[in-house]
Amino acid sequence: MSALIQDFRAIKTFLNLKSIRYKAAGDHHYTTDSKETESLVKAGWSFEGIGWYSAENKAVPVYRQYNPHARTGSHNYTTSLAENNHLVSVGWNAEGVAWYGLKR
Repeated sequence: MSALIQDFRAIKTFLNLKSIRYKAAGDHHYTTDSKETESLVKAGWSFEGIGWYSAENKAVPVYRQYNPHARTGSHNYTTSLAENNHLVSVGWNAEGVAWYGLKR
């Protein structure tokens, strides 16, 4: 059995990773937060469903950043804390950990 499958089986609880799309801009957004999802849907975004599941055991953090100057593609997601910190240093807003992934 691969290590990835073993890690997957060790997870007892998962969080739903919701996919939301803003069709006019062709933009996608991903979140585990139901209130954030509801807020975006009220603002005109379309809920596309559950994209995947997040490991709740906090294995590998995926950081989310927001570019307040971008018209589309305004969010970035990365597992690299160095990339997160660099983007923040050049004007992006850090939005914390968006979800957790599995270790490879």
